[in-house]
Amino acid sequence: DWASNEPFKATSRKAYHGKALIVIQSTMVPGTINITVSATGLTPATLALTTVPQQFNTVIRGAYQMKTPGHTGLLACAQDFGNKNMRISYRVNDPGIVNLSVVSSSGRTIRCLTDNYHEAGTYSAEWNAKNKNGVYFLVLKTKNDKTVRKAILVH
Repeated sequence: DWASNEPFKATSRKAYHGKALIVIQSTMVPGTINITVSATGLTPATLALTTVPQQFNTVIRGAYQMKTPGHTGLLACAQDFGNKNMRISYRVNDPGIVNLSVVSSSGRTIRCLTDNYHEAGTYSAEWNAKNKNGVYFLVLKTKNDKTVRKAILVH
């Protein structure tokens, strides 16, 4: 309920029309977050989330470089201000299906940049970031790895 005065930082939250929004804030220390949902007359359900240290790689009117030679992952991200395209470079160590997607801060996939078979090597993809101010996540998934990097776009 958007009109609710319940604090977001709390150990419980009331449902509104059978739905509840929870916001989770972890620390920089890896660990497990346990979420339990319960209601009168229903069996409680628990979800365990494992947190990992966040690696900040931010794009603000420029580029970031992340050098991880020999590792699958996102290597670089640069924005071309002439045409507003963002070029994302990534490395794949093992042949297989590679999925690279741009995801909004709400978790919605904005654009799938590739979902194809790749041989081992270094690749790049472009995303038209025109009028796309905001926080996004670049998600690279392979058979054995998943890399997530945050991008903050300000035009």
